[in-house]
Amino acid sequence: MFDSVIQKVYKRSVNENPVEMYASLLTVYAYARYGIYKGDQKVIEDIRQQMTPFIQGEVPLDSIVGSYKSYEAGGNGTAYLWFKGEFDSAGPALERSSRELLKNHPRSAESLFSMPGKADSEHVWIDTVYAVTPYLTWLGLGKGDESLVNEAHDQMKKSYDLLLNPDNGMLHQARGFNGFGIFSSDHWSRGNGWGLLALADVIDILPPDHKHHSSYAQMLKDLLSAVLKYQDEWGMWHQEMTLPESYVEVSGTGLILYALGRALEKKVLEGESYYKILKKGIAGLMRYISLDGSIHNCCRGCLAPEEGRIEDYIRRGWVLNDVHAFGPVILALTEADIAGLSWDELIGYPFPRGLKEEVLNVNLPL
Repeated sequence: MFDSVIQKVYKRSVNENPVEMYASLLTVYAYARYGIYKGDQKVIEDIRQQMTPFIQGEVPLDSIVGSYKSYEAGGNGTAYLWFKGEFDSAGPALERSSRELLKNHPRSAESLFSMPGKADSEHVWIDTVYAVTPYLTWLGLGKGDESLVNEAHDQMKKSYDLLLNPDNGMLHQARGFNGFGIFSSDHWSRGNGWGLLALADVIDILPPDHKHHSSYAQMLKDLLSAVLKYQDEWGMWHQEMTLPESYVEVSGTGLILYALGRALEKKVLEGESYYKILKKGIAGLMRYISLDGSIHNCCRGCLAPEEGRIEDYIRRGWVLNDVHAFGPVILALTEADIAGLSWDELIGYPFPRGLKEEVLNVNLPL
């Protein structure tokens, strides 16, 4: 039942945004996952065609907004299709980009990949783990190169430990962007979503007997347990998750729901209560998608804004059809399909009477 919605969302993204952006590459990856799940060769061929200029070196890294060497080969969409045996010709480009990433990318004192182009290498942000951890894991498992799998785990575990707020179990987004050694004080939904996305992607394919499996599973379980308690009565998460008066944020919600779906499928979390959270979240998320595939309530690009305080994140407003919206929504709706959620379950979900102000302008129902 989600196929037509996913396809409309994907087409809206393609119409709105150039592919040479890291958030567009997330949408490509999300659509690739959907294509693999459905066994849809038309979708898979669409992704291959879009990524071919990347693997042929026709898209220079400096033209990609938010650049890591992994993006030069097309990012996670390319790597995932290659790992699944659907993009063999991408192998040399993936090998080259991973080699250059490991050799040349600036690193922090903790050996974390840091923000490219900064004067010092201590600018660390959680977004990095989405860019490198699944990518290196797919390549390492696919090539039988355990050093890549180890590097991926180091990046994830060290980032998680560094940015963790031990008081509530959630992640801050960044360190060093508001002054040397200073951490942002947020509990931003999309920032925590980046961490959850990387964890869920790896737990999806890492063999249960692998030496890093228990570490990834524990991080995923702990972070989900921390964020799930902040789901609101409409099934959504907010820009600053600890403050329900901040606006509903769709990209963070989508990433959280994707990670929850993967955790349930892989039995990292078990029980009917988690399934109910997923169902409530998908029902809520659908209310922010218009008939034409447009998506409301997505925070614009955001990296430790102003002084990196909670109130600064809250002031970072949402926009219609922001580039970060589409991939998380496709990921979440694919999980809803995998979980077997039905239209009747969602359209009849017993939400509180009336609609929140943010969604009054959305066309309902789909």
